[in-house]
Amino acid sequence: MSKVAYTMGQEPETLQALLQRTVADCASYLVPYLKCDFRLLDVGCGPGSISCDFANILSHGSVIGIDQSPEAVAVAKKTAFERGIGNISFQTADVTRLPFEDATFDVVHAHQVLIHIPTDLVPLALKEIKRVMKPGGVVGFRDGIWDSWAIYPGEMKWWVEMTGRVMDTAGSDRNAGMKLHAWVREAGFQVVLKSSSCVFRADQEPRKAMAALITTGSSQGKKAMEFGFCGEEELHKAYEAWKKWADHEDGWMSFMCGEVVGRM
Repeated sequence: MSKVAYTMGQEPETLQALLQRTVADCASYLVPYLKCDFRLLDVGCGPGSISCDFANILSHGSVIGIDQSPEAVAVAKKTAFERGIGNISFQTADVTRLPFEDATFDVVHAHQVLIHIPTDLVPLALKEIKRVMKPGGVVGFRDGIWDSWAIYPGEMKWWVEMTGRVMDTAGSDRNAGMKLHAWVREAGFQVVLKSSSCVFRADQEPRKAMAALITTGSSQGKKAMEFGFCGEEELHKAYEAWKKWADHEDGWMSFMCGEVVGRM
């Protein structure tokens, strides 16, 4: 996977914020298709919180989490150790060159991964995923629809558009979530589920975590400056606006995600 395309970055603050992700919040659509003895590959596992949840569900199976970032893999290993989970392992790997034999996994999962892959590499990534799946296996993908962001109060529409332009420039599809089912079908899978859900933040602690991810952890602002979309002063004002939003008792945000389950 191209490191240029992953605009969120792998800073410690980013990985810490992403540790809040769970299967319940991010991958509940896939759970009905799992069996306790399945072997699952979690692509783009990040700090490993979702992977660990899957390992608990697959009590007689196993999970391998992969990420292009050694920093993320190190955090994921620490997460699994601290949670006392034994049927899981993590390694650094590229989804376009998976280091596994054919027909290895019953399930391949990826959360917010395809939205960060350059669109010309998506078919290759799906081909590799298909190669390592067992006959009859299932894939589950969930990705954002960037243009669906809604936030109150504060005029942050320009921020959403600017960060969308960062993804465009990096070569990925900012609205990948609405195209997942088409990509999966074109890759030769049978689409068995098309659905959507939203990322929603309204309570104070989730708002503060979201603002911290954007203002201290994400590389998107730095990339926006690098690409010439904003200056340092403008970026500082944006960060201050996010902090004010997080502290506002009526702060509210949401954006849509597409979900798909495909079968071999």
